Amino acid sequence: LCGVSGAIASCMGAAFPSLVVITIIAALLSNFADYPIVRNAFGGIRVCVCVLILNAIVKLWKKAIIDIPTLTIFLLVLVLTVFTSLSPVFFVLVAAAAGIVLKSLGVKK
Repeated sequence: LCGVSGAIASCMGAAFPSLVVITIIAALLSNFADYPIVRNAFGGIRVCVCVLILNAIVKLWKKAIIDIPTLTIFLLVLVLTVFTSLSPVFFVLVAAAAGIVLKSLGVKK
């Protein structure tokens, strides 16, 4: 509503509370990290996070892999990610460029 300053205030309002809470937890966690109950809790949380990430992957897969060219881009990025140490930023930029090129060439589903 207020241009750039409103956008900045909105982003700060959305991100700042989480940043504060995470900073406080990180500061306090080092005091309790050696307790078995805390280690076990984080073991359970780790599993939950893996399931949430898998769920996000499945949802993205359904919307992103819509034809052979997008499947090909996915497989190339997967193989290169596994066998190289290239930056994820590189993959995002190259995949975006590939998508633009394929769309401009009129590659159909």
